[in-house]
Amino acid sequence: MLTYHYIFFGLSFLVFALYFLAIYWKYGIQPSISDTYYTIWNRSPNPNNRWWFTLALWGFAFPLAIVGVEIHSMFWFAAVFIMFVGAAPAFKSRTTQRTIHIIGAIGGISLALLGFLAVNMFFIVGLTLGFILYAYINRIPNRTWWVETAAFLTTWLGLLIAHI
Repeated sequence: MLTYHYIFFGLSFLVFALYFLAIYWKYGIQPSISDTYYTIWNRSPNPNNRWWFTLALWGFAFPLAIVGVEIHSMFWFAAVFIMFVGAAPAFKSRTTQRTIHIIGAIGGISLALLGFLAVNMFFIVGLTLGFILYAYINRIPNRTWWVETAAFLTTWLGLLIAHI
């Protein structure tokens, strides 16, 4: 693995982990990662902090777009879709942002899984889909939060493994 791979994987994980932990410690587990945009907007003393959601998604996805495209172009498109989610955070509004956000979220996760199928990393797809199935069968609280977290982490882990 090249030096910039280590930097980009580290940056991507650091951004995700810091955002995830900051939200968890300050506000607790939310219904979804996207809901954190509204949580920050409504509960933060400084409403300008809502940009942290966008920066967190871009900070996670952009480095993975760079290292992921070396594995398969599908990962670049998956990362771009996740960056659309960050660019259109107001998914509860009845505007174009909602459409972009939902397409970005579904497209990002789906394209990442298709990318892993394309490079024969079936265990990553199985791990992700297995957790999603577990979450829905067992009706775990805030399951969208956990499904999104699992998708982020398995995508990061899968790309790291693919580069080793």
